[in-house]
Amino acid sequence: RELIESVGGEVAAVMAVFTEGTPRDDVIALGHLPLFSPEEA
Repeated sequence: RELIESVGGEVAAVMAVFTEGTPRDDVIALGHLPLFSPEEA
C-alpha cells in the first residue's frame, strides 16, 4: 500500500485468498480461517 501511494497510485481494494484471525472489512477474501487457541483444540 505504501509503495503504491508513494508513486502516486491509488489502492482500490486489498485482496487475499484467505484471511485468518479477526475478519477485516477492508480486505476482500475468498474465505476466512478462524484461529483457535490451544484450549479450544
